[in-house]
Amino acid sequence: MNAIEQGIEKTKSRGLVWAAVTRFVTVALFFDALAPLFPQIAASHSLSDNFFQALLGGCYIAFACSQLASVPVIRVIGLYRTSALSCIFLGLATALIFINENAHLFAAVFISMFAVNSIGSNATRVVLRDATSDDGYKRLLAWASGAVEIMQIAMPLVAGVLVAAFGWRWALVALVAPVVIAGVWIEIVDRGQLGREDRIRSDASTSSEGSSWKAVLARPAFIIPTLIAASFQVAFSPLSARLPFILSNEAELSPAMVGLVLSLASGVVALGFFVSGYLVAHLSSENLIQVGIALMTAGLAFMSVGYIWHVYYTISGIILLQAAFGFIITPCSGDALNTHGQHRPIASAVFGFVQPMAGGFSVAMTGVLGLPQIGGSIGLTVVSIGLIFITIIVARGQRQAKDH
Repeated sequence: MNAIEQGIEKTKSRGLVWAAVTRFVTVALFFDALAPLFPQIAASHSLSDNFFQALLGGCYIAFACSQLASVPVIRVIGLYRTSALSCIFLGLATALIFINENAHLFAAVFISMFAVNSIGSNATRVVLRDATSDDGYKRLLAWASGAVEIMQIAMPLVAGVLVAAFGWRWALVALVAPVVIAGVWIEIVDRGQLGREDRIRSDASTSSEGSSWKAVLARPAFIIPTLIAASFQVAFSPLSARLPFILSNEAELSPAMVGLVLSLASGVVALGFFVSGYLVAHLSSENLIQVGIALMTAGLAFMSVGYIWHVYYTISGIILLQAAFGFIITPCSGDALNTHGQHRPIASAVFGFVQPMAGGFSVAMTGVLGLPQIGGSIGLTVVSIGLIFITIIVARGQRQAKDH
């Protein structure tokens, strides 16, 4: 390959990375912006609040399970095309919802949007990891996630304005448009390369599918970060779900103030992402996780003070715990995907499956057990920190035994 061809390939690779990052950001913002539309969507289809919330639960389960189903899809049609087609499907599904009035068809299409996006999100993670180094992927993931958190602050307002001006159907179309553009971008930039490298690697690895799963699941370097991330979700997911209720019911804040505090929390989480992205080049994954544990411990201390003194300390503690997300999930995701190229779709799928399942199970059990808002938050944080420490201790014990 001469210098000109190398330059073209480098430019093309850079274009694919930016297209994949755009897909990551636009899809995250699209699904985050749907929340203000839910009441009107439910009313338009004559769905009760309880049924719609149950439907959302089904969507999250479909998302988690589709992570595992994404592996054979990626093997067949390739990473980039999977990422691109999932975006285009979201646009087509939105168009179907736009013209449809039937509640049953809406429910089926809505669930399929989460399932197909799950497949595309796994492909996108692997695309970004394949195109970067280990540290580069962690840094890119942290900064892209931080950008999403910053933009999330304004998305509920943007969605609300679109609904007020044009109705929820046109608002849905406007919100999905950037997603479709990202998908078309990936397809255009990748056209010509996909037929060679991506599919060749997929076809070559299909025959060893079973051994690939075993190879991934037998690696401590994959299992440990996946378990640490899942342990963090035990506290992060339910506390994030509880925070609006604590703000409204325990702190007795107005809806405007609740929104302001939630925006502040998003800003703090974004700051955590940006700082962790910067520190990737200076600290090891173990050190970043230790920073995350320190933030969780500080959050636990604030929550404990809030339990006996004032609820505002509890709120501050929860926000501190949320800020640990970038310091724990980012290095864990990078380490889990730091494996042979043909194993990455499987590693990414299992990692992407375990996280929402751990978080969803924790949220569900919290509701079933009826844990108190503040006391339950403290208990969940203690359990989460304890599970992380147990995982780290076991991992160190295994390393020491192996060394001897």
